[in-house]
Amino acid sequence: MSSQNSPRRLRQPGVVIRGADTRSHNDYIGAPPSPARTSGHSAAPQPTIDSLQREIRRLTRQVEELRDAQEAAAVAQQEAADTNQALFVIVNMLREEVRTALDNMDRSFSPLPDDESVLEPVIIPPEFNPNASKFYVVAKGRAPGIYSDHGWASQLIEKLPFDQRRWCRVYSLADAWKYWDTQNAVGAIEITGRTPGDLETYGPASYQLPPRT
Repeated sequence: MSSQNSPRRLRQPGVVIRGADTRSHNDYIGAPPSPARTSGHSAAPQPTIDSLQREIRRLTRQVEELRDAQEAAAVAQQEAADTNQALFVIVNMLREEVRTALDNMDRSFSPLPDDESVLEPVIIPPEFNPNASKFYVVAKGRAPGIYSDHGWASQLIEKLPFDQRRWCRVYSLADAWKYWDTQNAVGAIEITGRTPGDLETYGPASYQLPPRT
């Protein structure tokens, strides 16, 4: 039995927290969640349907303009080729007519012994040989064209300044046309070095081109 004078011990009730909520204080007071981390680069704006349609229309117009320009260039090139071939045919016809006329003149009469007049020979380009082993393309000279006669092609550029002559030698007619077309495309074809009265020396001052095969 305890003494009545001993102090009385008070027991405090134990505090037991079960299933305590570990959320922070901010979660209880309705604080907004922290934003998610984003990368340092902002996303590029996405193109709209209208902008894509405008770009498509612009590109379509450019394609149509380029196609029209290409067709116009092709027509102009074909017209030039047709003109050159027509001139080539005319020159060949004139060559034959002049030769025939000269032959007839030689057979019909001869100069009198005391006739001091001299008939100047008419120089006509040599006949083109499509089966030659070499071809000579004169891009810049007295009569640009494609020739099978080396001597005649050389005459068309001889004694011309460097900037007034351009030619090359190839071994097939196809390569000759390829070189001619390349020079023509860059505007390098040019008649140079002609002087008045030199028709009898260098022939017609025009392009001399054979028919394409």
